[in-house]
Amino acid sequence: MDASLDTFILCVAPRKKPWVSLLNCSDLSTGESCDLTTYFNNAHCYYLARVQAFVPDQESNWTSSKLFYPMLDTILGAPVVELTGCGNCLLLQLSPPASRGHRRQLEFFFSDYVVNVSRTRDKAQFVIRASSGKNLINYLELGVEYCITVLPVTNLNNAVVPSGPHCTYTSPAPVNTVPVFVGALCTLFLLVALFSAALIYRGQLGVLHKLLPRTLSA
Repeated sequence: MDASLDTFILCVAPRKKPWVSLLNCSDLSTGESCDLTTYFNNAHCYYLARVQAFVPDQESNWTSSKLFYPMLDTILGAPVVELTGCGNCLLLQLSPPASRGHRRQLEFFFSDYVVNVSRTRDKAQFVIRASSGKNLINYLELGVEYCITVLPVTNLNNAVVPSGPHCTYTSPAPVNTVPVFVGALCTLFLLVALFSAALIYRGQLGVLHKLLPRTLSA
């Protein structure tokens, strides 16, 4: 059995041909599906789809879907998260999910986020608010692993998908080279002093060795 699928778009402006036939969704076999995402290119339109099945000698009645309004009915995917350590802080880069030509509309949806920060060692956690772009999470322990999850906050009643956990370590504490340098300098001075003392002691023994035969001969 084959199927023909048409999509009906209801916008504010009237259309001369309300039903738009989708050629790539025609002649579908039983069990096949068709992705209509690219046809819902206006988030402020109402969309209606209808489908009809047919065989060479008969056809079914049209079956229509419910009205679909992208602004409210879309399930928003997880945001894109990049996390890196930076000393006693984490650098968090947030952006809307990859989309098919709806980047600006998604930026409106994903303008605010709730970030849950958890320390791996003892599961201690806290929550912060963040925005799209670069965010800095400060006052963390050095050299410790932290994991975050990000949940978008929307001003509409859309279902949202949180991000999966992203984990990384804060940077380890920088090595203080001053004590090492001072210790090495003190060691060098001590070696020089010992070497000088050895030379002086050796020189005194040499003088004493030269003077001793004269005294005995006298």
